[in-house]
Amino acid sequence: MTTPSSRWRRILVAAMVVVVLALVVGGVVVGARRDGSLDTLTDLEQLDRYGEVPAFTLTERSGRRVTTADLRGAVWVVHGPSPRERSPAATHAGASREVTDMTMKRGVLLCVLPGVALGTAMHGAAQPPEGTAARGAAVFRQCVACHTVESGVHLTGPSLAHVWGRRAATVEGFTRYSEPLKRATVVWDAPTLDRWLRDPQGLVPGNLMTFPGLKDERQRADLVAYLRAVDAGQAPAAAPGGRMMAGPARPDLKTLGPERRVKGIRHCGDGYHVITEDGRTVPFWEFNLRFKTDSSRLGPVAGKPVLVPAGMQGDRASVVFSSPAEIGRLIETRC
Repeated sequence: MTTPSSRWRRILVAAMVVVVLALVVGGVVVGARRDGSLDTLTDLEQLDRYGEVPAFTLTERSGRRVTTADLRGAVWVVHGPSPRERSPAATHAGASREVTDMTMKRGVLLCVLPGVALGTAMHGAAQPPEGTAARGAAVFRQCVACHTVESGVHLTGPSLAHVWGRRAATVEGFTRYSEPLKRATVVWDAPTLDRWLRDPQGLVPGNLMTFPGLKDERQRADLVAYLRAVDAGQAPAAAPGGRMMAGPARPDLKTLGPERRVKGIRHCGDGYHVITEDGRTVPFWEFNLRFKTDSSRLGPVAGKPVLVPAGMQGDRASVVFSSPAEIGRLIETRC
């Protein structure tokens, strides 16, 4: 499918080619006429003798014969007495100058008109496409692994609920911005968001955004329109499957049962033994058990860490605490 941006690029290239050809060929024709070439004199002699002359074109001659009546009213019409009323010398010298002027006018027109077309094409190409929030909701599926549009809900990246019109690295409650982004003076609007989405490292070198960029101009415009609608509280419903790339939705860890609530952890040799409230003891190789914290509204109850399975084989898991202080208090070294 041809995208609007590719069509504009083809128009721009075609217009530039026309301008270059017009300048080169027009310059050659004007130079030849100005020098009073033998072709010009021959044409004038034919006009004097037969009342007609081969038509001038960028390919020297089209072969079509035109009369003086045909020439009248055109940009290059010969004014004054007809060639039959002039002396041969005056006819050749005066008409040569007039034909030179006519050819120069024609060359100017051929150069200016493509230039106008080029300017129009460049102006159209410079205008970003209008985005649609509904399509942008679907594009946002590429972002849900790291971002939400819920105010105050942060993942790997900050919530994007109210970034429109806000200076970069200032979303409340998010404390993991890179130093380059915190020093940047970028304010998020349509142009800056478009540049950021196209190439994050190009806009703010050294930032922690791992996203390589969205190269499709239409998708960027749609995503910008969606973020603006989110800020205004007018965002369309999220597209179905919006968390496909992010995996299953995070559970509320406060609601897990006794088989998941951790009562104690014992470290022995190269393994951990996790004791749950239902009386089970589950052993893990120490490299396969992770200790995490979750202080969000979905995190565990304070003092009640939970065991969350991980991996397809069932041999990996995470113990999630409500705060770092709980980790050291719960683990004991004993075989």
